[in-house]
Amino acid sequence: MARGFRTRKETEYTGPMFAWDRQTSVPADESLGATDAAAEPLMEAETEVIDLAAEFIDLNSVPGSGSGRKSGSESPDGSDGSGSPSQGELSAQRTEGVHTDSFQDPNPHTNSHPRTRGSRSRHTPATPPRRPHATAATRRHGKRFVAIVAIAVILALVLITGGALAGYRYYRLAISDCMHYQYAYQQSRAHLEAVAAEIDNAGDITVSEPSGIYDDSSCNAKQLPTTLAGRAHKFKTAWQQVETEITKLRKQAASDSANTTAGTTSSATDTSLLPMDLNLSGSTTAFANAIAHAQWMLDTSKDTVADSSTRIKLQRAIESALADTGAVQGTQLSTGTDLATRDAAADTANPALDSTAIAKSADTASGSLPLQTEISAVRARAGHVKALNKAVNAVVKSQNRKLGIDCSVQKCVALTFDDGPNEVSPQVVQTLQNEGVQATFFAVGQTVGAGSDSGSDSSADDSAMSSTMSSTMAKALATGSVIGDHTWNHTDLPSMSSADRAQQLVDTNRAVQSVTGQPVRLLRPPHGAFDEASRRTAVAMNLGLVDYDVDSYDWKSLNALKTREKILAQVRPGSIVLMHDIHQSTADALPDVIHDLRRLGFTLVTVPQLLDGYPAPGEVVYSRAMRVQW
Repeated sequence: MARGFRTRKETEYTGPMFAWDRQTSVPADESLGATDAAAEPLMEAETEVIDLAAEFIDLNSVPGSGSGRKSGSESPDGSDGSGSPSQGELSAQRTEGVHTDSFQDPNPHTNSHPRTRGSRSRHTPATPPRRPHATAATRRHGKRFVAIVAIAVILALVLITGGALAGYRYYRLAISDCMHYQYAYQQSRAHLEAVAAEIDNAGDITVSEPSGIYDDSSCNAKQLPTTLAGRAHKFKTAWQQVETEITKLRKQAASDSANTTAGTTSSATDTSLLPMDLNLSGSTTAFANAIAHAQWMLDTSKDTVADSSTRIKLQRAIESALADTGAVQGTQLSTGTDLATRDAAADTANPALDSTAIAKSADTASGSLPLQTEISAVRARAGHVKALNKAVNAVVKSQNRKLGIDCSVQKCVALTFDDGPNEVSPQVVQTLQNEGVQATFFAVGQTVGAGSDSGSDSSADDSAMSSTMSSTMAKALATGSVIGDHTWNHTDLPSMSSADRAQQLVDTNRAVQSVTGQPVRLLRPPHGAFDEASRRTAVAMNLGLVDYDVDSYDWKSLNALKTREKILAQVRPGSIVLMHDIHQSTADALPDVIHDLRRLGFTLVTVPQLLDGYPAPGEVVYSRAMRVQW
């Protein structure tokens, strides 16, 4: 070659030429991250520069490139042996840091680390390595936070739901109490005025009337619950004052009567009765019904009482009433009458069921009797009626003890059914039988199927339906339920005359007694409507009035779920629940209602079981705790 140039092969040098060519000791995993596709073009350019320089420069004459440097002072780790990095090493580290940070690994399958501790520049801030345990802890904290939030949400929903249910219950109870205490005050006030008219020197009525007591909108549902509850409390206080005044006047009348008639009355005469009480309780119908019911109770209570002495006392009361010739006179009853067949009480010719006599007694209750003999007979019958009813109630209490029922300490509730029987009633009766529950039915006379003698025409279909209805009532009675009177055709009692009202009740009682054999002692006024005249008719027939404090509104909603909700929102110990056995929705809701009430700890009983006996004639019962006395 010209000028004695050496070939590339002759001048090839394998040592380091530039500082960035020095290879430092890098771990295998970090060296993998030091290579990337972007560095390859630059390395090729460096190789070309080295080749060109080798042609013009004698590499052996480069200072520091001799054999002494290769063999001498450089330590295996690339230092100059003095313990500190050389100028070239620092330059290599700086250059290497720049190159490494500038390129990325082109191979996605390699376990590369783009930024390692050894390949960073002094000017690049170090990023702390990831800590797996810190990430796991963060996740644990996140899960814990989510769990706490979920629990808080669930508790909030429970509290909101519970508060809403409690508020709804408070609202429903406020409406019910307001309506019933308002109506109870109105009826008690009317009765107080009637009692005061019977007593000489009774004085003025001192009970003040609260505002809005006769306003139908006072208990309108579209009011705040607190407003309704306040009015309910006001009406309740006024009603209790009226009841106290009635009791005071009756005690005064009893004291005056005892002083006037001392030594002239028989043992059966009750001197605490007012003249209107004598004329009503002493009616032949009340007397005959009391004897018939007492005899029925005596016949059906065998082996069902805890104390047999109560039956013995009841039998003696019946014998005493039949042995009183003055009381029996005019009733076609005698000691030889077979009351077990109920012929005397069911006979249409019997004055005991003479609607005309009942109406007359109700209309002239406060009038004086014309003859002394009639006065004696009336007093005797009224006394026997009271004694018979008391003996019957003693038997009911003994039956409760036998069954383990004590509603004074237990949470008792009475289910009642109105307007039947119809085609749905058998399902209701069957459900009660399956669940082992006794209830109280208030039957409409024309649907019982035993009143065809009252002038109604009957076809073959009507006869078949009548047979079904009759068997339904008989089955209900056989399973322990009680049958009451709900008038003949469901007409409001205050809207009828005394004669029509008495005829309705007489016909219904006769129909029920013909089908079931049970004389009727309970009356449910249609729509809960009654007045002072209605109560007088009830007294003349020895009937107690049974209202309610829980309206299921099944007649309005015709929905099983809503019926169930209304009952659960209002029921409390001692409640009387109103339902109707003529609606399919009620029959569908009944199993769940029974299960819900039992789950809440309620004992399901009949009305007589709830009250430890039958209500007194003319008494109005809303619940065990709310009773409007006669």
